[in-house]
Amino acid sequence: MDILKKHLTLKLLTRVVCLAAIALTAYVILVLLRDSHNLTGFILPDKLGYLSYYGRLLALSIMTLFVAYKGKGSKGAYLLASFWAGYILNNDISSMLIAGSVVRILADAGTSAIVAALFIYSLQNFPEPIDAAGINSIIKNKPLRRYLNWLLKPINLWLYFALAILALYLLIGFTKMHFPFADLIIMITGVLFMAINYFRSASKGRNSILWFFWGVLALILTDTFFSLLDVFNVAQSPYIHVFRSFLETFILITTLFMSIFFADSFDTGVIIKRTLVNGFLFLLIILIYNTAEHYLMHTINEHLEINDAFASSLLSGVLILAIRPLHHKLEHFLDHKFKNAHMPERS
Repeated sequence: MDILKKHLTLKLLTRVVCLAAIALTAYVILVLLRDSHNLTGFILPDKLGYLSYYGRLLALSIMTLFVAYKGKGSKGAYLLASFWAGYILNNDISSMLIAGSVVRILADAGTSAIVAALFIYSLQNFPEPIDAAGINSIIKNKPLRRYLNWLLKPINLWLYFALAILALYLLIGFTKMHFPFADLIIMITGVLFMAINYFRSASKGRNSILWFFWGVLALILTDTFFSLLDVFNVAQSPYIHVFRSFLETFILITTLFMSIFFADSFDTGVIIKRTLVNGFLFLLIILIYNTAEHYLMHTINEHLEINDAFASSLLSGVLILAIRPLHHKLEHFLDHKFKNAHMPERS
């Protein structure tokens, strides 16, 4: 009876948080539309950027509400939906405050610390709850094992861990530090709990985690790609950032939807393998080509007086010949990593 009561309470709280996320996001969008005269000085890409950003928050909030009402009763799914709703509320609150103000730094740090604790708690329970025995059987490093077991206690996670993250966010906010210490700690901790749940879960549970991992992987590859474009100054069009925003929105929504509702519909291991192999090789091509184009071709052209178009075509051909064998090697290496990800459960 107590378990049922806790489950119904969690379900109700999840719906309340998701409704609050939708309401606040809608309010922020309405205020933005009401004050649209302030955007008259913005060019079209800036306006599209606003549309993508707030469209992402609204779409994610609707998706979390759908999970809260149509989910299959999993505690992990409800907690994951609550985390995304908290992430949306955090962004909405930040956007309503003056950038750089003390109030915004305090509010952003406070809500971020709560959302971080909720993120860790959701991964401790998605798709199934993790216990000390599970941590001890998977994690062999003693300090890491103690740290993760320490976080299983609610007071340690919701008080001490949250206070530590709050202090880091305040330090970053007030000192204008660029290195994301807090985000790094949160992501590493989350990935460790995700790995534990992956190795302890059955086939469908593993696929749910793999879809979540696919989202993280796709976002990392996307950020790396656009960072390379910025480093090499390849793309000057302002629409590039708009496309990046829409692409990240698609990745986030796909990750949430597939990990909860359709985790077992596709061979997730193959999808991740394709994303990892093709994404890595594509980034490698971009890196090699642009490095060669910026530093080697100009030197060759200067000394040998070779036409730029000919040198570019020659380099492209060499890259195509070199990448094909590497593609097969990477696929072969990753085959055994995911070969059991979609195997049916044994009776």
